[in-house]
Amino acid sequence: MKSTITKIKDIKYSKPIIVDKIEFTRDTFNVEKSLFETTLKQIQNNKDEEMKAISNMFARWQFALFQNTLAIAVIKELKNNFDIEYDKNDVSEFMKKITSVDKNAKKDEVEKFVKNSIFSTLIWEYLANEWKITVSDEDANKFLDDYYQNTNNSIREFKNDKNKFEQIKKDIRFKKTIDELNKYFNVKLEINLAIKDK
Repeated sequence: MKSTITKIKDIKYSKPIIVDKIEFTRDTFNVEKSLFETTLKQIQNNKDEEMKAISNMFARWQFALFQNTLAIAVIKELKNNFDIEYDKNDVSEFMKKITSVDKNAKKDEVEKFVKNSIFSTLIWEYLANEWKITVSDEDANKFLDDYYQNTNNSIREFKNDKNKFEQIKKDIRFKKTIDELNKYFNVKLEINLAIKDK
């Protein structure tokens, strides 16, 4: 990625970040949905295992929902702390990937989504560097071995392809960065859940 960000204001970690609504991005939902579908394929026709999988799914989604909501709140808070210079090729290539899958997607909406995604990626990279978050080859191999044990899906292509292996390391680093948000930022949950009569 050739797009870049430049910090123009120091991050005030002590400043309260108010989270007053639940939010979930399309990317996160798609990943969770794919993992769940893969699991069900492995245990079809086994009702006990299906119920366990569904229970685990809800537990995962609850945690992912909190993590995603927190991540979105942090990104919104940091937008004024950085200037971003978008690389045209980054934007166009990302847009092509989306429109190749969704032919009816509106160009302006896709471009907005792509630019938000690029900005978010660069913010996570900045924070990971700032917090000195690292991922070793051993971490990546353990992640892949655990994935194989849980899904029985082949991991050979990831272990034998250097680029794919490095992408796994980037994905793990991203997750470790998200896991640290609540530690560094002063997040305050003010979510009101209302029950409406019919």
